[in-house]
Amino acid sequence: MNNRRRLLRIVVTGLLMTSGVRASDLADGDSALKLLELLKAKDNAFDNAILRYTTWGERRIDFPWWKSPPRSAEEQALMDLGPQLIRFRFREQMITRGRDTTFTREADKDVKQESDGWSFVPYQKWGETEGVVREISDSKRSTPGDRTFDIRKRGVPIGSVSEERMALEFIHGFGFGKRIKTIESIVREGNMRIIRGTIRIWWEDVSTFRVELGDDLLVKKARIDCDVRGNLTRFEVTTEGAIDRQGFVFARAGHFKRMALGAKNAKERVGEPSVVKEFSAQFDDVRFRLRDDEYTTLIRMEITPGTQVNDYILNKKYRVEKDNTITDLGPAVPMRP
Repeated sequence: MNNRRRLLRIVVTGLLMTSGVRASDLADGDSALKLLELLKAKDNAFDNAILRYTTWGERRIDFPWWKSPPRSAEEQALMDLGPQLIRFRFREQMITRGRDTTFTREADKDVKQESDGWSFVPYQKWGETEGVVREISDSKRSTPGDRTFDIRKRGVPIGSVSEERMALEFIHGFGFGKRIKTIESIVREGNMRIIRGTIRIWWEDVSTFRVELGDDLLVKKARIDCDVRGNLTRFEVTTEGAIDRQGFVFARAGHFKRMALGAKNAKERVGEPSVVKEFSAQFDDVRFRLRDDEYTTLIRMEITPGTQVNDYILNKKYRVEKDNTITDLGPAVPMRP
């Protein structure tokens, strides 16, 4: 990035956080480059922050294919149940600093989030910091305090944490600018601009987008069509309302859907298009400019008594007992004979 672009980004970011720069400040004849710089600056302004929100919806759960055949009577019973559709509602938060992201999710106790033998874990905390992915999950069993703690390296250029952050940014009406490669057309319709162009979701996809952008720089509606080596994916996002916090505008609520459309060549298509992920969300609160000690506390993951640790970096598995003694459970990935 040349000095002119770097200076523009710094200035626009500062304005976004102090005076609430709006897309309406652009003349309709201004360049696509200028609009894209403004969108990127808004996305970059969401940093060193904690965003709190509520998610809800329904999720289809089935016995995981990688556990087949079942290894216990309990697993056999779950396989026999077949796919289950379960309602969920979670209180969540997302903490960001640069590329690093940490999520916390707690089940809403007022919503029944189970069906027969299937249920969601009551508490999760997971994230990626400095290239290491960590995840804590409380047990679904009735025994209090039992949890697992997984530690692994970031596996691919765009991992699950990055994809979760992308979905949460989209559903709150931003996060598109830093992914857009080119804006090919801008059409004014009332108090919105319809913009079309190319976007990069992963690292090898060929993707196009259509976005309805409000004069508050908030994405009201978006559709993204992705082609990854002939495998087609579609994202659809809609948002409602707007909430301004320190010049940064968030959607009050939104809906996110990701669909697998099959192969580009009809002869290779297997099955019908299917929904991979779908949920709704509501903005609750946000706080910017976290102090170092606050940030450290928010992302901390402690190995408490009753935790089984699966460390895939050191290839160790062990359990911290209730009396803080350590039980060695062998390698995290058993060696093949």
